[in-house]
Amino acid sequence: MLEKVVQVLQEQGLLMTGESLEDLRTLREELRSERQQEMSEFRQQWMTVLENMEHQRTQQHRNWKCGGIGRSAN
Repeated sequence: MLEKVVQVLQEQGLLMTGESLEDLRTLREELRSERQQEMSEFRQQWMTVLENMEHQRTQQHRNWKCGGIGRSAN
């Protein structure tokens, strides 16, 4: 199967004749590693966003509660 993929890629000029299945496997692993790194960074960024949103929500709730208590006493 991979031999056929290599052959088709070579025929279309997307792979040089000297490149091998091992080259493709190495490239695949590099791409997989890059993708995992990007996903990790993406997850971390979203966690930061969600934590900030939660902090803001909690702060607004506290402000509302404190303001509500002060107003009801008047």
